[in-house]
Amino acid sequence: MEGILYCIQAVVAMLTISREADYAARLVVHMATSPEQRFNAKALSAAERIPESFLFKILQTLMKHRLVRSYRGLRGGYQLAVDPKKLTLFRLLETVEGPLGLNLCVMSGMGCELRTQCAVHEVWVVAQAQLRQVLESATVADLARRTLEKRRAASRDGPQPPQPSAHSAFAAGPVFPIGCAADGLD
Repeated sequence: MEGILYCIQAVVAMLTISREADYAARLVVHMATSPEQRFNAKALSAAERIPESFLFKILQTLMKHRLVRSYRGLRGGYQLAVDPKKLTLFRLLETVEGPLGLNLCVMSGMGCELRTQCAVHEVWVVAQAQLRQVLESATVADLARRTLEKRRAASRDGPQPPQPSAHSAFAAGPVFPIGCAADGLD
């Protein structure tokens, strides 16, 4: 059992966007569904199921980077400060996470000293480029539009049980780290 737990933890730890980045993406997309609207913190917290204390931390980060602005007073709140058509998921995630990468050897910009001998490096380079391409191609405006479509479909069709998406990490089955197999440890 201990070996299986290690394998599950290793798979999850391989590529995981932080909870803060996930919340920030959901928060910004939510705001982009009504970009002219000012949202109060309680409504944002409830709508996106983000703990209020964590929400304020995320809002501070987003305001520091001028992606969100705040307004004081009776009609105050938080509002998207950028054009959602020009904000990509890649830029948003990098704002919260810092540089995104699969491996230090492809992130450093200096290359890897083993790249001429290491076949794995080639895979990291391709995977890094594809990850960036996918995240750069997703604008906040596109995600907001899809969110509104999903909300309309959900209200029309009623609640549906959660289903893994074709894009989820385990849609084609989990990928096990070396030393792990589907039936336990090798």
